[in-house]
Amino acid sequence: MYGIGIANKKNYNDNTSGVLLLLYLMHNLQRQDVAFIFFDNEEKGLLGSIAIAKYLKANFKTYNTYQKIFINFDCIGRGDVVGLVATNGGKKVASDLIALNTDEKLNYQMRKFSKLELSDHFSFRGFNSLGVMCYNKKGKKLILNNIHSHSDNYINLKQIESIANTFIKYLNRDDEVNG
Repeated sequence: MYGIGIANKKNYNDNTSGVLLLLYLMHNLQRQDVAFIFFDNEEKGLLGSIAIAKYLKANFKTYNTYQKIFINFDCIGRGDVVGLVATNGGKKVASDLIALNTDEKLNYQMRKFSKLELSDHFSFRGFNSLGVMCYNKKGKKLILNNIHSHSDNYINLKQIESIANTFIKYLNRDDEVNG
């Protein structure tokens, strides 16, 4: 068990923003080679994502050789820094996303993995993975504002749409090049 979270009805940024982004992608991404997974019980110790990762490791020994990438969106509804925590093949994806970003209000940055910011991307650190979270800048530090608190009662829908559109642009880039 990695941690126990406190039940909180105010979770606009933490959890809800990632769900909204996935729903937006599902509606707007016209691809058949992308799968969407909604994890449950992150706050109780990443139970849903750990179960999927264990299943994949047990049943697909060479899963990474198929060049799949696991992207986890969490806490992306607030903050002007889009933090990208990448492992293995996710590092190339993160670099490409930084180059593709056209939203002047958002700053995409590579971040180091931190156990203090546990989210479902932690479960896929042995795979090609990318964790995406948004931060606010406080001095020289980047922080996740109001997570696990009753103040988590606001998200920026335009920001979620912008991040989703950057990912759509990334996923469709080969189609544009190859015509």
